[in-house]
Amino acid sequence: MRAASLRSDVYLAQMLQLLSVIKVEHTDDIIRRAIRLVDEKGIPINHILAELLIYYYLRDRGYSYVSIEESVGVAQCDVYARREEFDVCVEIDFYSVPLDFLLSRTRYILARHVRKALQVVKSGIKAAIFAYPYGYIPLVPIELVRSIDSRSKKRIFDLATRIREIAPLENDDIDHLMKVYIHSVLIFDIDSGKVYELSPQEVEGLAELYGNYVGET
Repeated sequence: MRAASLRSDVYLAQMLQLLSVIKVEHTDDIIRRAIRLVDEKGIPINHILAELLIYYYLRDRGYSYVSIEESVGVAQCDVYARREEFDVCVEIDFYSVPLDFLLSRTRYILARHVRKALQVVKSGIKAAIFAYPYGYIPLVPIELVRSIDSRSKKRIFDLATRIREIAPLENDDIDHLMKVYIHSVLIFDIDSGKVYELSPQEVEGLAELYGNYVGET
């Protein structure tokens, strides 16, 4: 019991230190919920710190409702935010991969993005946001970042084929993927408390540049 209490104190200190860095007034409810998620749900503290950072980032950008670890339909959102009729589901990815998939790491990460995108569109959420730690190259599938009007059904099918062994898709999933709207990509730096927002066009350019270097298209 004492060990659990000491861990909670450590988590609280880390959360309050982050909020001090980003200069926000914390609310007891969100901090208590964050500590519970670490203690009871086993969510890693670095993931919770990222959720808190993005929680306050979105709140400061005019979203009237923001929460962490919220289920909406079939989508489990690390951060969920709503502003009038527009809502977003944020997925934070530290690129952790189960041992069974270490030799197909990139495909596993792509498959995880596709699964989340499908959950978002099937849940009626308007947009998805993917978030990564500073220093990581966003591995969001480039075809999903492109505007819906310029999206290629053939390339979406090729993506589905590439991840088929890890995440087999249902018959209508290709059509769902043609409708996914990725609002932006967030790069967060817990050290400095900063969040950098990239537009879909910026993400596409970055992905293409990186793909050219490593031989991916």
